[in-house]
Amino acid sequence: INAKAVVVAAHLLEAAPRDVIAGGGRFSVRGVHGRSVAWAEVARAAHAPAAAGLSRSSAGLEATASYDPPPAAFSNGVHMAMVEVGCDTGQVAVLRYAIAEDCGPLVNPLLVEGQIHGGLAQGLGEAFLEEVRYDDSGQPLTATFMDYLIPAAVKTPSVKLVHLETRSPFTAGGFKGMGEPATIGAPACIANAVSDALRRSVEALPITPSASSDGSAWAPLPPPHLRGDPRPPREPHRGGPTVRTGSANTPAVGRDTPGHGGGRRGKVR
Repeated sequence: INAKAVVVAAHLLEAAPRDVIAGGGRFSVRGVHGRSVAWAEVARAAHAPAAAGLSRSSAGLEATASYDPPPAAFSNGVHMAMVEVGCDTGQVAVLRYAIAEDCGPLVNPLLVEGQIHGGLAQGLGEAFLEEVRYDDSGQPLTATFMDYLIPAAVKTPSVKLVHLETRSPFTAGGFKGMGEPATIGAPACIANAVSDALRRSVEALPITPSASSDGSAWAPLPPPHLRGDPRPPREPHRGGPTVRTGSANTPAVGRDTPGHGGGRRGKVR
């Protein structure tokens, strides 16, 4: 921008660009006192080149630059969840949730944690609520937020956060992306924990009591002695339904765009 401004100022001062110097908000001719133009005059001439007798190549005072980082600045983390599933109703409650996240050096820890909380909420919405549905004639049934449900703050569980700071050797400052891992890890972690509680694989999202057309995914479990499962269901609380508890650890790897997540390992708590 400064180089372009010098060319315009040289035209206004009737001098060679190499003799024009900038300082104090003005352009002047080297060694000549009393001859100068202000930045405002230069900008006005640059944006109306014809009126100032300039060529179109001198129009505008702007510059464009781009930065294409190498595709290797992955953030990563691990999600851990403990859930409780009602054997008769299929309702799922998230009892505990923890995330260990590594996005490199934390520039603003408050914003980083906000990204994680927001990503977790989005991931929980994908795991439990969000679904685009159509009727038999192809009309959308989830066209508003009255039908397409998203998680509210009161429905989002508390989460324990652990920060790791491993610098990336491929980016300035060693920074990594932050938005994807929380969103990627949550659905897989919840699905693994529910699978652990039900002793069967959950392979479709969202996880609802009507997740399968015949309801088999949420059918009441047979007694342990018929199933060969040593873990009995928990007794009802104060007359409440019988529930099963499951947990899972799920690694998540992501970058700003796109993100990737994976891994599954159920673990009984």
